[in-house]
Amino acid sequence: PSPSPSPSPSPGPQNLSPPGPPPPTSTAVDADVSAVQGLYDSLLERPADQGGLDFWVKQIKDNGWDISKVEQSIRNSPEYETVQKENLDDLYQDVLKRDPDAKGKEYWFDHMKNDGWNIDKVAESVDLSDEKWLRDTYEDILGRPLEGLDPSGGIGGIGADWDDADHSIRTGGDAFEGFGGKDWWLKDLGDTQTRADVLKNIKLSPEYDCYQKTGVAMNYNH
Repeated sequence: PSPSPSPSPSPGPQNLSPPGPPPPTSTAVDADVSAVQGLYDSLLERPADQGGLDFWVKQIKDNGWDISKVEQSIRNSPEYETVQKENLDDLYQDVLKRDPDAKGKEYWFDHMKNDGWNIDKVAESVDLSDEKWLRDTYEDILGRPLEGLDPSGGIGGIGADWDDADHSIRTGGDAFEGFGGKDWWLKDLGDTQTRADVLKNIKLSPEYDCYQKTGVAMNYNH
């Protein structure tokens, strides 16, 4: 009889665990680099330094971070705070013609840091504020900025002393309401009055009457 065929050798032990993820392609790495560079441009307003770029790309590639986590980490950084608070300083000067108060500055920066706002969105909100409306109203119907014309040291310019005059008695002893200045009107707006109410009251002021008659912003004792 012919010999029986030899049994086939048993296969050796095999690794049956699922394969790991493929290494990142150069295209994926390039996309991560571009995304991080974009965050540096928009948040820190500078090109990414190589050390920082390598660090954040490593977090994405090796530790599974997504770009939103990198973004929030940059927003939490001291450099971001410095850059954006300088932008807030400039915005206040451009729109409200003054330095920001500490409370307002922190309010807007909190939106930038924690809510993803940029300086353009803050600018839109500031432009809609009661203070900006009041500033524009002064220019339109009193012919001067809130601080007065040509103020010395930022205060006390032509027309500003109207705001320091008695708030309850018109020259000649006639009682009137609504005369004030920035703090006076903003308090009204923060309480119960509308912008239409404040505008009506400004038009009852002696300064408004004087400007309408002369077309020139003058001091209280003109």
